[in-house]
Amino acid sequence: MTGATEQIARYAVETRLDNLPQGVQREALRSFFNIVACTIGGARHEFVDSADKAIGPFAGAPQATL
Repeated sequence: MTGATEQIARYAVETRLDNLPQGVQREALRSFFNIVACTIGGARHEFVDSADKAIGPFAGAPQATL
């Protein structure tokens, strides 16, 4: 018997978009764009600037910009 983590990992690797019901595909896409929109909106919040200043010294050299 395999563990729960292995079963979830196998499902994630083996599942193909075409095998999922249309409703699941639609909600996955909607959720993805919701995450992106929240990330962009949150990036302009003053708390993000404060956190960036506090964590910045521990983050290492910048590698990329968005």
